[in-house]
Amino acid sequence: MMLISLSVATPQLAPQEPARDLRRAARSAAFRYESLLRRRAPFTHGAGRGVDCDEIIGRFCFTFGDDGMPDPPPEPEHPDIDEARRVAVRAHRRWLSADPADSEAAGALIRYLISGGRADEAVSLARTHVWAADRSPPSLLLLGLALHHAGAFEGAELAFDSARSAVGAEERERWDDIRVLLEPRERSRYGRLTAEQRRAYHRRFWALSDPSLLEPGNERRSAHYARHAWIQILSRAPSAQGMLHWGRDHEEILLRYGLPTSRERIRQPAWRLHTELRMVETFDPHAVTFMPFGPDGGVPETPPPGVRPALERDTVRASYAPIRHHRTRGLELQVARFPALRGSLLRVSGVLRPDTVDPAVPASPRGLVAVLDTLGNEVVRAEARVRVRPDSFTAVSGDVAVPPGAYVYRLELTDDSTGLAGLAQHRLTIEAVAGLTLADLAVAHPAADPESAEGRPPLAPTLVLAPGQVVLVYTEVSGLHRTGARSRYAVEWWLEPLDRGSLLGRAARWLGRTLGVVAEAEPVRVRWEDGSEQGDPVPIAFTLD
Repeated sequence: MMLISLSVATPQLAPQEPARDLRRAARSAAFRYESLLRRRAPFTHGAGRGVDCDEIIGRFCFTFGDDGMPDPPPEPEHPDIDEARRVAVRAHRRWLSADPADSEAAGALIRYLISGGRADEAVSLARTHVWAADRSPPSLLLLGLALHHAGAFEGAELAFDSARSAVGAEERERWDDIRVLLEPRERSRYGRLTAEQRRAYHRRFWALSDPSLLEPGNERRSAHYARHAWIQILSRAPSAQGMLHWGRDHEEILLRYGLPTSRERIRQPAWRLHTELRMVETFDPHAVTFMPFGPDGGVPETPPPGVRPALERDTVRASYAPIRHHRTRGLELQVARFPALRGSLLRVSGVLRPDTVDPAVPASPRGLVAVLDTLGNEVVRAEARVRVRPDSFTAVSGDVAVPPGAYVYRLELTDDSTGLAGLAQHRLTIEAVAGLTLADLAVAHPAADPESAEGRPPLAPTLVLAPGQVVLVYTEVSGLHRTGARSRYAVEWWLEPLDRGSLLGRAARWLGRTLGVVAEAEPVRVRWEDGSEQGDPVPIAFTLD
């Protein structure tokens, strides 16, 4: 995605150096840093006036760059920018020494430390500032920001919640508001909620937006308030050439997509006489959408095989790149419900394909399968089995027993050594068992032992099949024992194409059938009868090639 538009221990201060002079020196260093961020950015070609905008956000043209090509790696930061940051750090430390409670000095210094990869130092400085500022809301917001970028999301949420409790109702409502993150239809519904309904909506929204239940704290909720802290800092930054004065459009972009990760200057044609500096700002290419609701306002159902995971949509309302697991992608998966006496056994299996650009192999992966209710409360979780296959695909699978009801299930995979992660989250319903009940059709590899895993074969982690591939199809029937000692049953299954072709192709086939030139396409059907004397459930399995 890209956007196109035109701490630490502080040293003792010499008593003869007034605070106003230190502030002036720090602001001068900040101005030079802002200027060099843009003046030392590399040049780019082919962007600027005339580019097609996917969305206009205030004064900015926003494009998603969904050309299917991987983003080129950003150029290394220019040494002048790093030196300007170091100078700004020293100047702001001196300023903060003179006035440890000044939120502008503390915020700017925390910004430079975080951007320089020194988040732990920023946490120490923020704690000192919180003490000096007597736990003021702005100081707590800065502490939450530093903790978030240090990866301490649980502590960051505590700091943010303390800041929320200390401000007035109007400011707290502004921080909590998430309407800019929502799709238009959902945004309209959100606007009609009462205050109490909105609080319940927020709890559900953030519970379903959490990038990982394996980690303490909710990183995505923490990121939302961290972005408000960035607004507090950046709205006070000095303006240099190539910057637009801070406005509501800056705030919306920051809340939706975070900070840009790189900048490029647009090379102006030689015949242009003006010296206007115009920039392209690019956001993290690893950012994905953790928004739990689709365009229709609901959690999406399990997608058909071969459909790109919703997590990786190109055109998204908001996005975020996790700090610890920076390379989070969607899992391909298969899910099956096996009816039981008090609900169903839910079996979920997924696979994370290797990245074609950077095919790192997980070294110590962990997995989780969890089920949440419609309010976002966790119902059950279980450790998932993880296996790195010889082809570098990472398979993850797990089982949980779930009572009847409407739920959201999720399958997670994380690897701390590589920063890789996989996630799938969808809604499903568990029906109560009554009368004859058929389990979901499950697809497994033919080499799987149907007698393993409590009599059920492990699911294939993907339903995308290769030509000529042989698979084992498995299901179960419950309720046959009620009809007598020995039950007779019939099984019929059929195959039909999921992709019915283009609109023009379907129209041509319809015309051919109407004229009697083309016969009606019939799905492949197989039917057989069998009997069983065993109790519930009765397994049914066959191979398909």
